Amino acid sequence: MSDMKAILIEPDGEITTPHFAGVAAPDHPGGRLWYLRGLIDSAALNAVEVPNSSGLVFWTDGRAFVRMRYANRIGSAVFAHALSLPLQVICGPLLITGGSPEEPQALTAAQVIEAFEHLNLERADEAIEG
Repeated sequence: MSDMKAILIEPDGEITTPHFAGVAAPDHPGGRLWYLRGLIDSAALNAVEVPNSSGLVFWTDGRAFVRMRYANRIGSAVFAHALSLPLQVICGPLLITGGSPEEPQALTAAQVIEAFEHLNLERADEAIEG
């Protein structure tokens, strides 16, 4: 159970892998996607499937501009590169899960490593301090 994760890219550049569970509780008072809403602090979620990724989904705050959230430079670059788009400005956190927008799923530890490689992200334990 402890290897059920997501990848969270914060606007300040911090990349974490928070525990991810509870998303499949349709009777939760917060709604079916309550856990995702909590991780990125948003009631209005946008979801985009990442092509050629073995089922990765990007989640963003659908009201980020209205809420005047900070631009997420790393998240924006990852988003644009993964979707083969010109640079898109993502504001607020970028959450990456498995599954689909309709049925989000946690990533296993192996899937997290695969996602980091697919998205060209550097894992914190491999970072070189200088």
